[in-house]
Amino acid sequence: MPLFYDAVDDQDFDKNAPYVDGFNMKAVWAALFIGIVMLPGAIYLALLTGQGIGGAAPWVTLILFMEIARRSFVKLKPQEIQVVFWVASGMVGGGVVLGVAGLALPGGVFGQLIWDQFYVQSQQAQEFGLSALVPNWVAPGVGSEALLHRDLFHAAWIKPVIVVLIHQVLFRLNWLGLGYLVFRQTADIEQLPFPMAPVGAQGILAVAESTEKKHSWRWRVFSVGSIIGALYGLVYVVIPGVTGAVLAKPLEVLPIPFVDFTAHLGDYVPGAILGFATDLAFVLTGMMLPFWVIIGTVTGSLAARLFGNALLYGGGVLEGLGRHPHWAPGMTAVPALYTSSLDFWLSVTIGLATTVALISTVSAVRALAARRERAVTLEVATRMRGDIPTWLAVGMWLLSTVGYVILCRILVPDFSIHIVIAFGFLLTPLLSYVSARMYGITGVGGGGAGVSFPMVQEASFILSGYQGAKIWFTPLPYFDHGHFAQSFKVLTLTRTKFTSIFKAELAVFAIMAVCSYVFWALIWRMEAIPSSTFTYVQRFWPTFALMKSLWVDSTVSGGQAWIKEALDPALMIGACLAGFGLFGLVKLIGIPIGFFYATIGGVSVFPHMALPMLLGAILRRRVFEPKYGVERWSRMAPLLLAGYGCGMGLVAMISIAFSLISKAIVRLPF
Repeated sequence: MPLFYDAVDDQDFDKNAPYVDGFNMKAVWAALFIGIVMLPGAIYLALLTGQGIGGAAPWVTLILFMEIARRSFVKLKPQEIQVVFWVASGMVGGGVVLGVAGLALPGGVFGQLIWDQFYVQSQQAQEFGLSALVPNWVAPGVGSEALLHRDLFHAAWIKPVIVVLIHQVLFRLNWLGLGYLVFRQTADIEQLPFPMAPVGAQGILAVAESTEKKHSWRWRVFSVGSIIGALYGLVYVVIPGVTGAVLAKPLEVLPIPFVDFTAHLGDYVPGAILGFATDLAFVLTGMMLPFWVIIGTVTGSLAARLFGNALLYGGGVLEGLGRHPHWAPGMTAVPALYTSSLDFWLSVTIGLATTVALISTVSAVRALAARRERAVTLEVATRMRGDIPTWLAVGMWLLSTVGYVILCRILVPDFSIHIVIAFGFLLTPLLSYVSARMYGITGVGGGGAGVSFPMVQEASFILSGYQGAKIWFTPLPYFDHGHFAQSFKVLTLTRTKFTSIFKAELAVFAIMAVCSYVFWALIWRMEAIPSSTFTYVQRFWPTFALMKSLWVDSTVSGGQAWIKEALDPALMIGACLAGFGLFGLVKLIGIPIGFFYATIGGVSVFPHMALPMLLGAILRRRVFEPKYGVERWSRMAPLLLAGYGCGMGLVAMISIAFSLISKAIVRLPF
């Protein structure tokens, strides 16, 4: 009998099954469990590795609930499991993206306060004279007792907390409305495939079927992935986590988050960026995504960041033609990526993103023209799914965007309100739609091997003529909601009513906010952030602080506007035309269109992430597809990746618990 499959003709999803509301008290209890048990682990792991357990925490939660249900003779519906998964992902997986620092920080909404306290006190901010310019609604000033005693409960944090909460409420309304609208456009009207959507859906079905006495092939594949994740996690997470609790410096068997060859390679190939991510998830992703998507991503990444940078340096482009920072011998990957972007790739990526936006707009117009033919079918489907009315989705987006405009006007009254309006009502919908199309075609969007409009926000600050620092810390209505289109697609595969997700978002927000604040406060109180205990933040946060300081300094009196040197209109136009040429060539040759989108997106991807994905794609083509068949492997790979996340999360929780307990004991006076 095959190791994984019971039958060749097994069907993954029953498209005729009814939609079911999965929200009930089980979701609320799950939120409490995640907030109290999982969230501190997510925070700790994010500070240690920079990745957190956003993908693993939901699976760990589901496994626990599955075991409780089994012993209580209760069968969990797939839709209930889906809602629990959504809640867990939102509480520990989303976190906050900290603006121009380029930093994503899991662990709930209040991780932003920890970054802000670091930046205010950072050497980089003080050298640029920016610490005194950070407003008190962002963080207390240098020398404040709240910072000296690492006390997040100090009264000085009241204003920052209020601003964060207002921002989070408006943000949820924004994505609930606009995220739903771009899903309707890309999934319902354009009927894009969303190749990564089966990852979560397959895992949900596997966990649901495990409550039966007879486990299906899904559960066996999921279990194999969990074992792989657990074994790899012992080396990748547990050893540095445990040793970091008892030693002055954690012991890393594998460098976290990647092996970086950039500094050494620079002696032989100046400007080139090269490395290899050590998280096995990238290899497993390469084993799952469409082959031509991986090839496109690798092509774009290596052509730009490895060979392209080398050629640019040889041509004198990266040698310091302007006043802003440039490539120098000994640079590691992050600063090398940043400086080469200022010298050349910023203008190129804006031009390429414009190409994708224009092509996507034409495709959308064609899809809208064909909408009338499917209008009746769509109307029936939306009633079954529990969709919200279109006018309500539009209303939520408009209301939240207006709220952001008012908030920005209050916080930074001297900044152009027209730019804020353009962000909210023009750029956010456009970026979200382009990103949603990327997810629909390639499986990844602006946050991965996808397309974004880089540094538009920064450019608008500088070119507006604004003088000051406040705008760089203000929450603006500039978002990419494209990934929510994929999330809604997962709901359709698991036959979960959309209304259950809307109710879950409203119900668990308070739990998430309280738990996030309490645990960030406790962890910061136990150990300074950054410190040697937290490998990732100690290594990368100073670089992020330097990048942010360079941008903030550009609008301060006496500072330098790096962006004016970096933007080259001729280069943007040339890149845009080159993008159209590549699109035509791909269509002419007959290569899958995903290659085009992935190549464009790959220009912004670290080779460190692209190369492991290429390894996974090669293993898929040479080993697994010949062994199991193309169709079987396409069903197995998503479950293997989901199981890996679960296994990694399980062993990570062990080391995290040990570390937290150890830190707490050390601080006791007896």
